Amino acid sequence: MIDKEEKNRWLSADFVAKKIGVSSMTIKRNCNTYNDFILFKQEEKNKYYIFRECVSVLKYINNLRNKENLQHKDILQRLTKEGYKKYLSIDVTDNIQQESIQTTEQILLTADQVREIVAEELAKMEQDQVNKRDEQLMYLIREIQDMKKLILEEKQTRLEMSSSKEEQKNIKFSEVKKESWWRRIWNR
Repeated sequence: MIDKEEKNRWLSADFVAKKIGVSSMTIKRNCNTYNDFILFKQEEKNKYYIFRECVSVLKYINNLRNKENLQHKDILQRLTKEGYKKYLSIDVTDNIQQESIQTTEQILLTADQVREIVAEELAKMEQDQVNKRDEQLMYLIREIQDMKKLILEEKQTRLEMSSSKEEQKNIKFSEVKKESWWRRIWNR
């Protein structure tokens, strides 16, 4: 909607159409066709508001079209030749949208950078955990190898001891065998 202060500066398309004597659709079409020479706003529900100074341009366009039966190109040339003001329409919403798109892209870039940093940190943490686990496994393997060595040494010692006892028994047995069987029986 238009503020009360600006109401005097802006006229509705319906009001201008009644003032000129054409349909409001003709006014809207002329606004879009000759937008370089007509300053207007388009609001919700397809409502058009025309700047008060541009009503004379719309009247002139209507005269050129109806009385002189000129085409679009000819009307543009006449408007330029007669010295009617040209308006630059700068759409603020486009600028705002563009800025918001740029801001969004920057945020997305920042979010991508954050994701990258987080991914790197996670990879580093995983690698550290793998390294720590590997160190622990290597320590356990060394401990197991040491235990195996001790067990083997223990077995070797027992074998040596048992073999020496066997040898002693064998020696005794061989000595006993050397004696005659009569002696063996009587000595007992």
